[in-house]
Amino acid sequence: MAYQITGEKFGVYTKYFGFVTGEEFLQSVFPGQSDPEFERWRYFIKDFLQVTGHSVGPKDIKVAAIHGLGAEISNPNIKIAIVTADQGIHDLVTGFTALTHYPVDFFDTVADARVWMGQLANV
Repeated sequence: MAYQITGEKFGVYTKYFGFVTGEEFLQSVFPGQSDPEFERWRYFIKDFLQVTGHSVGPKDIKVAAIHGLGAEISNPNIKIAIVTADQGIHDLVTGFTALTHYPVDFFDTVADARVWMGQLANV
């Protein structure tokens, strides 16, 4: 498994590392959306800084976005922070942002992402 999910008071922090497959990426997305606490969450932080490579493709992003559309109905108040220095990951996530209504932004550090989240991301 190339990721670790940590539940926080108002959201979820997911850290990816090593080589991430498309299947692993999707496995990391679905538990958050089906969690009983999902309706009270306000953010997702996706930290890709320690990813050395990936096989996540546009199809994987589209599947995640389609599931996200359903999630938006039960909780429209989510913000998504993407932490990456990898242009390929940035480009893939840009495909996701075209399919979602959630605010999504990119950051160089987790600390910057937490600032964007405001007080919600203080763990």
